[in-house]
Amino acid sequence: MGVNSESANSLSIENLKNLQDGAKDNSDERRYVGEFFNSEGIVPKKIGNA
Repeated sequence: MGVNSESANSLSIENLKNLQDGAKDNSDERRYVGEFFNSEGIVPKKIGNA
């Protein structure tokens, strides 16, 4: 499919919850996660101050 399944699997719901809980307070990472889901046609829940 041309998609790296390992990379996709790493962005699990638990990982997103950890980001929302402030486990990783990194604006660049939050931005990347938002861009990833937008590129997949999914509108992400706002994370942090995004």
